[in-house]
Amino acid sequence: MRIGATLLLSVAMLLALGCIPINLPPPPLGIDRLDAPPQNSSQVDEATAKLFAPVKGKAVVYVYRPMKFTTRRMNNSIVINDKFIAFLENGSFLRMVIPGGKCAIRVGGANYTFKEHEIDVEAGQVYFFASPVNRDLAPVVFPVKPNEAKSEILKFKLIDNPYNF
Repeated sequence: MRIGATLLLSVAMLLALGCIPINLPPPPLGIDRLDAPPQNSSQVDEATAKLFAPVKGKAVVYVYRPMKFTTRRMNNSIVINDKFIAFLENGSFLRMVIPGGKCAIRVGGANYTFKEHEIDVEAGQVYFFASPVNRDLAPVVFPVKPNEAKSEILKFKLIDNPYNF
């Protein structure tokens, strides 16, 4: 009887812990967190973000996290040009408006590592990146073809991101 009660309590605790979202580690030293949005933030609502329209004089970068049941509680930390932007949840996306030029996108994983993808963006262009969580919890970020990315992003929710550059 005592073993059964202990087993039941253990299972209940494991189920309860499985419902708690796990935020990934904060950005490593040397990466700033933006505490206030810039004055010229070009924040848009979700419907406008899903139009995928370019912005005159700036590049638009989308980073999305595909839905995956097995890693749904893990959140990727997104860093652009050494600025912490947000945690990217399962089935969500970010839309960032940045100046043209070189840009480093870093994604942090649950195993305290970062994967970086450096790109050269042009003003007036729109770029798409996927950032799934692998089975080994390692971060991943890679470019995606626009048509494929758009069809995926239409199913996801926009993460509030007032930190445009």
